[in-house]
Amino acid sequence: MSFLNKIFKSTEPIVIPDITFGRFSDAIKRDQNYASWDKAVQAFDNEKYLVSYTHFLDYLVNDASNNVIYNLHQGILNFELIQGSIKIEGQANFQKFTATARIVHSETSNLALYRYLLESNFQLKYTKYGLDADGNILLIFDTLVEDSSPHKLYEALKELATEADRKDDVLLNKFKSTKPIERTHINRVNRHQAQAKYTFVQHQIEKTFQHVAESDIDLQKYPGAEAFLLLNTIYQIDYLVKPEGIIKEKIALCHEYYFENSGADVFDKNRFITARLKEIRQLSEAELVEQLYDVSYTFGTAKPEAGQIVSSIIDAQAKDIQWYMSNHPYPYVSAITGYIVGLSLYAYALPIQIKELLHLYYRVVHDLYFGQLGFSPRYTLPDGEKYISHEIKNILQLGDTNKDVKRELQIISYTDINHFGLSLLSLIDHVAKSSQ
Repeated sequence: MSFLNKIFKSTEPIVIPDITFGRFSDAIKRDQNYASWDKAVQAFDNEKYLVSYTHFLDYLVNDASNNVIYNLHQGILNFELIQGSIKIEGQANFQKFTATARIVHSETSNLALYRYLLESNFQLKYTKYGLDADGNILLIFDTLVEDSSPHKLYEALKELATEADRKDDVLLNKFKSTKPIERTHINRVNRHQAQAKYTFVQHQIEKTFQHVAESDIDLQKYPGAEAFLLLNTIYQIDYLVKPEGIIKEKIALCHEYYFENSGADVFDKNRFITARLKEIRQLSEAELVEQLYDVSYTFGTAKPEAGQIVSSIIDAQAKDIQWYMSNHPYPYVSAITGYIVGLSLYAYALPIQIKELLHLYYRVVHDLYFGQLGFSPRYTLPDGEKYISHEIKNILQLGDTNKDVKRELQIISYTDINHFGLSLLSLIDHVAKSSQ
């Protein structure tokens, strides 16, 4: 974030390291991307298929990420797309459009692996698994040009990219006969950041387990209290550490298992998440750091939503917040607040103001961690009030620097973490409902 650069320019040391938080979203694109999409549709309708493909690939380009490369020469289009740890390679001519992702290398024939991939094929709409002559497991999409509209290409390539990016680590973990394919487009985080992230993960998991073990309420009677603690932990690890690989997959499994209609009760779901957190905690520093790297993305997975979705999440937890605030505020109020923030950032692609206000919650609550990553000034409570209030002001004035936000700023309490978090949620709720 760069809002503070406008303030305290000569008197306060401001350091904002180049660190990305949260997952990539392609929900908002530039005007030129949308113009490329319109050109792609028009060219396809006029049966100029290769021209349509080039405009379609231009639509997929994300700012400064080098996620798309293509070349059209003598009637043949070659292209590459980057989705996390996966590189998609494709080709098109006047007859056919093909895209392939190499996922892992299989050193020997493995019937269990092949059966698993065959079963996975039934869950896919556009793509299918395959095996090339070199023993590489592939995910493949192909279609005739007459049946390759931009709408279909987008859905098919998104399925290919997101499935391949998720499945490589699953296969490596599940089948020991598989080996990773070398990825030259991965950028490892520096040692200082890696150590800070490893320490943060270990501390948050240990703290959560300690809260569960020393709870002053009966978690057999109130399993939802434990669920808030666990979910808050997985979401903050995902957003603030942004692990890739098997850790990212474990977090995704926790989220999916908790919210799917499987018939499992809250106790089973808590046990499942606890087991995954224990697996993450047991990773050595070297093993965890191996999952920390920066990559480009072409497709986002979070569902685009207006800010009202956050209001609905806040409203759904209002009674819980009120009860715990009156009876057992520590550590459950901050856990519920963190759950609301984390779920909103994890599951949805949100408007910029809402997203930045949610990020600010983490910035304040985990001020020590941000300081270890090199951020300054510090946002400790209550000493950091002037910095936090200026940050909120600039977020609220995004797109309208002359907007009077005094009334909104008065909503915020800087007394302690609980009061700050709840007041910030009230502000976010106000902003979301005001945009209706």
